Order: sequence, then structure tokens, then C-alpha cells
Amino acid sequence: GQMPASLLVELRRQRRGIVDASEAGFSTSFTFAQDPVDEPYFRLTDVSYNTLSVFGVRPVIGRDFTRDDAASKRAEALVSYDFWQSRLGGAPDVVGRTLWSERKPTEIVGVLPSEFIAASAFLDPSSSGLVLDYDTMEVAAPDGGAFAPYVRLRPCVSAASVAAEVNTLAEAEAIARQSPQWHTWSQQFAFRLTPLKQVLFGGYVDYLVLISVAAALVLLVACGNLASLMLVRFRSREHVAATQLALGASPARLLTSAFAEAGLLAVCGAIVGLTTFAWVSAGLRAVLPPIFSRYAAGVTDARVILFTIIAAVTSALVVGLVPAWRIRHVDAMTLLKRSSTAARGRRVGGRSLLAAEAGLSVLLVAAAVATGRSLLKLEHTSLGFVPQGLSRVTVSLPWTTDEALRLQQYSGVLEVLRRLPGVRLAGATNDIFLSGDVGWKGFGKGFERVGVRSNITDTFFETLGTPILAGRTISAGEVASRAPVAVVNLSGLRLLWPHATPAEAVGRFLPFDDEPRREVIGVVADMRSDYAANVRAELFLPVDPADVRRLDFVARPEVGASLSVADLRARVRQQVAEPTHVAIGAVTTSLDAGLLNQRFRATLFTSFGAVALVLAALGLYAVGTFEVTLRQAELGIRISLGATPRDLRRLVIREALAPVAVGVLAGLVVTYWAARFLQSFLYHVDARNPAELAVVAAVLLGVTVIAAWIPARRAARTDPATVLRAQ
Repeated sequence: GQMPASLLVELRRQRRGIVDASEAGFSTSFTFAQDPVDEPYFRLTDVSYNTLSVFGVRPVIGRDFTRDDAASKRAEALVSYDFWQSRLGGAPDVVGRTLWSERKPTEIVGVLPSEFIAASAFLDPSSSGLVLDYDTMEVAAPDGGAFAPYVRLRPCVSAASVAAEVNTLAEAEAIARQSPQWHTWSQQFAFRLTPLKQVLFGGYVDYLVLISVAAALVLLVACGNLASLMLVRFRSREHVAATQLALGASPARLLTSAFAEAGLLAVCGAIVGLTTFAWVSAGLRAVLPPIFSRYAAGVTDARVILFTIIAAVTSALVVGLVPAWRIRHVDAMTLLKRSSTAARGRRVGGRSLLAAEAGLSVLLVAAAVATGRSLLKLEHTSLGFVPQGLSRVTVSLPWTTDEALRLQQYSGVLEVLRRLPGVRLAGATNDIFLSGDVGWKGFGKGFERVGVRSNITDTFFETLGTPILAGRTISAGEVASRAPVAVVNLSGLRLLWPHATPAEAVGRFLPFDDEPRREVIGVVADMRSDYAANVRAELFLPVDPADVRRLDFVARPEVGASLSVADLRARVRQQVAEPTHVAIGAVTTSLDAGLLNQRFRATLFTSFGAVALVLAALGLYAVGTFEVTLRQAELGIRISLGATPRDLRRLVIREALAPVAVGVLAGLVVTYWAARFLQSFLYHVDARNPAELAVVAAVLLGVTVIAAWIPARRAARTDPATVLRAQ
């Protein structure tokens, strides 16, 4: 949000409960060359001179901004550590190098610490550093505005008390200045202080919690799997343990041995995990959303290693508890008197672990199915235009306050673009929906801001490939004469005339309070800025100087043709004006970037679900194989008493299915309850869909049958004579 600049000045002057306050804005594009050809741009965040002192950090190389720098309007920048290493090769002479923005030089005066995050009006993962804002925040116009500042509180001062003082100061200033804008601020807004961590990462907390919970569930499945195997293995060695106890070994010694064995497995797993992470970390960063890939820790980070050690130790303790519990309840004399084979009644602990493992697997597989369906639904969402082969073209020109000249220049750029070799169609708008921007004027009932108005040129819809539902689009003559006509989209039609068909809307007039009424000449389909965006009511008007600060362009090249940034820049420079920024990008690229979060979630949960299924299958197979081995005598006796191989297969599969079925049922209940936490990350998909949950349950039970089939077939081949002779 914003606060009056004069209030920020007064706050810094009085220093009520604060050490100082700094200001950060949006980002500015820079290049290394004064006249770049195809060099990629990078962005630096505009900040006040005292930003680093408020944040409590210093550059690792060079110096900080100073008040004299801002007062003298020196063009200076501090680049990030990552930028220094990746784009400048860690050059020791980085200080003093020149960057360029709008053909104006900016000097690098220092390098930021490696973990510094450029806090601004929004968290921009693409920011490569800071650039100096010339405002010293010591004087301000009465009605000026400023971005919400960042303040450092004095020791033992609460945020609530400082916020209360700021609101009191705002009320006093409103009375003293008698300013309409001050009155609006003081009456409608209450200032509050929010911790910086929450400002930067508050919107990602739920995302991180979701990922952490999913990873923890996979770890629990692995621990349950390993604990089941160790329990079965201990049952096969119960007579050894009983003999050791009978010969004087203490239970503590057996417990130490069990935990040492689990710890060794955990350490080996941690080493394998760190090695795998080092191997896939580069590929993992490529698929991570930018907000995470930019700030993700590497495998050599001490925190990653410490977390891995803690996870390994915790896993060892969890896994070792099951056999430890069995050791504590071993009766040496009873075991030595009994046959070495395991009885059915001693498999209760293993069944509970299998049930828990199945329940957790249901939760993970259900999340994988839901996120996968959400991604598929997004990818098949109608955008209202044809993105394939469409390019978005950005040409920025030096700012001018002459509205007519500004529109004339951008119209000239459009003509240059249309004559560019390879371009079949091109159009422009002041409110490019492809970037998600919105117009500042509304329309609709009561002329509230319930609909968005955009200014467009002729052939705009033809370039996009947007379906024309009725009437026609705006012509070149209507653009030149600024005719009082309009095109409305389907949602705008529903807003204006809910019961009218597109054909009935053509020819109707839209009255405005302070403008000539406009005739609706056409109705077009709804368009979305990206796959996840909601459609909005839109009214499209011919471009007008008063409403156009700049134009964004779309172009549809001929099949197989590619557009040249260098050629476009040269033609604009020659025929219109010197451009400050030129870029051409495929619309499909930006749309794919918008799917990155959904794809990451789908990939993540699909991977977790697949791992859970594999672990469950391996655990069931291994436990089943151990059980069949330990029950050879029982199976031999059953065959001797008339049981058929088919009966034994059914017995083994049924006993494997029983705990899994209980776990699946419990998992479905937990999944239904937990689905509300996942729902906010899904797109038009019900995480509690009964059909999906039924499929998940069927998959788990099917995997159980497959995993139990091999041990069951082995049990059916038991030779009773051989087994009984061995006994």
C-alpha cells in the first residue's frame, strides 16, 4: 500500500519509536551495453539511500549509498552476490563498472551480501540488486505519495505502539494541512506495521507447509516400511535373542544393537540422499518456482547437512523403537521351549505398521491425483485466443507529457511492426491482458469499477485469434477518428444486459456521465491473462491520447518466420524515436511460466505418490516373503491336512490385504479431512471427489494383491514332507 510522502518525512523527522525508515519501489530494466542488440535485460530494485542501514547489512565489496549520492542525483547501483558471480564472473574490478538504463549510465558502487533479499513493493525473485532513488525523504509535496516504508524499531518498542503513534501523527497532520488527500488517508486508512518476514514470504507459508508435510509423510512411509522389515527380521532371530538373554546378556545390550543397526541404515540413507540431491540439484532448481529456486540452499549449505543429520537420527530412533519394544517383552524361557517358527499371534505389530503405511500412501496418492487433474484442467482451459505462434512485443519510448505526441509515436511503432519482415498481423492495446494489467476506468451499473475498459487498435482481435461472437471489430478509420464505438466481451455483455444475446447487443448504446455515448459494434469471447486467471468484464474502445500512457503490441508472424529485435529497434530508431527498451517474446513462453507452480506441485506429489506406492509394494513383498519363510511348518501342516495350493494363496493374500484394507479406510477418512488444506492450491478440482478417492483405494489394494502374489505363489509350492522332516 501507500502512505503520503509528507507523513513519511514527518515520521523520519520525529523518529517516534523508530531508528529510521527507508523506501523501496518497483524494478528498473538495465543492460551492460548502451545500445544492446539481443542482450537480455536484468532488473534492479529502486530503493532509498538508507535501505541497507535500515536492514542492518553492509556491502561485501565496495560501499553503500549515501545521502550525498541521493542529493546529488548520482546514478549508482549495488548488484547482488549471485549476479556478481553469474553475470560478472566474480570479477574483482566490479566496482566502477557501468550499467545502462534508457541509454543512461549507472555506476556499480558495491556488491550485496550473498543472502540479501531485495525487499520492495513486492518480492521480485528476478531482481539482481538495488539502484539508488534520488528522494532523500526530507521534503515532500502535501499531496505526494510514497510506497509503504520499511522501518527499524528501537529496542523494546512494540510495533503496535509505533503504529498507534503513526496514526495519531496522520490525524494531526490532516487537521493542520487541511488537505483533501490527507483527510481521505486519515479517515479511510489505519496504518499498521507488519514483520518483514511476513511481507516477503507470508504468501508462501501455506505452500511451504504443504511441501513439508508431503515430504514428512514420505519419510514416515519409509520409516514404517523399514520398521516392518526390521520387526520381521527380529522375529526370525528371536531364538538367538532368547539364547543371548539366557546366557547373561542384558536387554540394554540387545537394545543398543537394535538401535545401532537402525542408525547404520539411517546414516547410509542420509549419505545416499545427500549424494542424490547433489546430483539432481541443478535440474531441481530448473523446475522449482522462481521464488524458491532463487533462494534455495545448496547441498553444501550447513543447514541442509544439519537437517539431513537430524532427519537420519530421528528416523533411526523411530525405526529402532519397534524391535526395541519387542526385545523388552522377550521371555527367554518361553521362546526356548517353543518351536523356532513364528506364530500368527506375534504379527500384530507388523500389521499395524502396514496399516499405517497404507494410510499414508492413500494420502499421498490422492494428492498426486488431485494436483495432476488440476494441471490437466488448467492446460485445457480456453484462453479466448490462440497463443500458438503469437508474440508479445514491447517497445518503450522516452516519456513525454504531450499526450498527442505520445500516442502518435506509439502508433508509429505499430506501423513499423506491421511492416517488419515476417509479420502477418499486429495490433496494440494500452491494457495488455497478457500481463494481467487492468485499466483505470470502469463501466457497468452505476459506473462502478465492476468492468475494465481498455483502448485497442484495429486488427487487435484478429491478431490474437479471438472469436467474434457478433458484429465486427474496431476499424482503422474508427481508431483514427476516435469514433464513439465499443466492443464488449461476453462477460461485459452479461454485466450490462444480462438477458441479451450477442446479436441483440450489437447496435445498443452505452451512456456515460462525462463522455459521449458509445455504440456497441461487436461482441467477442472472454479472454484470460493466463490459464488460472478468472475472466473479467471488458469494454474495448479505440485508443485515445488521454487514456494511453504507452501501448503494448501483439504480433502474429508468418508460419516459420522469426522476428528480429535488432531489426525492430533499428527501424523504430530510424522512423519514430530512440527506444529505451525493445523485447519480443513468445506468448506461449509466458503462459508456460504461469503453469510452473501447478506443474511443480503436480510433479512433486506425483513423485511422492509414486515413491509411497513403490515403498508400500516393496514392504508388502518383503514382509510377505519373510512371513512365508517363517510359517513353513504351519503351511506344510495345512497341506498335509488337505489344504490346496489355491487355499494357501488365498490365505496369504487375504492376510496381506486385511491390514492394508484397514489402513486404506483410515487413509480415506484422513484424506477427506485434510483435502481442505490442498483445495486452495487446485484449479476447479474437488480434492474430496468420491470417484477419485475410490480409484486411489483400488490402486492401493491392487498394489497389495500384486505385492502379495509372489509370496503367495511360493507358499502354494510348499512341500509338506520336506518341511515336516526338517522340523
